[in-house]
Amino acid sequence: MRPSAINKETSILQQLFKRIGRWSEIGHDYQPLPVSRESIGRVLTDVERARLFAVASSNANWRGAYLFAIISINTSGGPKELLTLRLKDVDVENRKIRIQAEGAKNVHRVRVIPLNDEGLAALIEAKQRAAALGSVAPDHYLFPARKKRNSYDPVHHQKSFTKLGKGSRNRRICRGFVCTICATRPSQNCWRIRKCQKKPQKLLRGTSHTA
Repeated sequence: MRPSAINKETSILQQLFKRIGRWSEIGHDYQPLPVSRESIGRVLTDVERARLFAVASSNANWRGAYLFAIISINTSGGPKELLTLRLKDVDVENRKIRIQAEGAKNVHRVRVIPLNDEGLAALIEAKQRAAALGSVAPDHYLFPARKKRNSYDPVHHQKSFTKLGKGSRNRRICRGFVCTICATRPSQNCWRIRKCQKKPQKLLRGTSHTA
C-alpha cells in the first residue's frame, strides 16, 4: 500500500477520534508518512514522440501496447475506458468510438469520441489484431485478455500492458513506454512520470533502434 493511501486511512481514524474527544491522547505521537511528489508534466517534442513510437513499434510483442497508446493519445479515452472497448463500440465507417459505463469513471464520461486519421488507422489495425486473437463477436473486447503465451480470452479484457516481452530489458522498456502513455493527457501529448522505473529521456536512449 502506498504512503498516501495509508495517510488517508489514518486521517479517517483521526477524524473519528476527534469526534469522540480522544485524539488529544495520542495525537502528539502521530506523524503522517512522507509522500513523494510526482514529476511535473511536460509536452513531448516531435522528435521524442517519433522516437518513442518508433521504439514501441519495433517489437511484435509490444504491438498491442503500441496500438493502445496510439489510440490513447489521439482520443480523450482513459486507460480503463479503452481497455474495456468492445468490438460493437468501434464504428470504423463513421469514424467514432463509444465509451461505455463499464470503463467510464462516472456517468458523465460515457460519450462518443470522433476519430482523427491516426486514431482511425490504429483502431482498424487493433480490430485486425483482435480478430487474429479470437475476438470476432460484437461483445468481444478489442484488447482481449492474455491468459498465457499465444492464448487469449475475448470475453475478458486486457488489464494492462506492463508485463510484455522477454528479458528484463524488454520488460523495462515496454513497462516504461506504457506507464508513460497511460499517464498522458491525450490532447496535450503531456506525460507525468509516476510508476515508471525510467524517465522518458532514458527510455528513449535505452535502445539502439533508430527513429
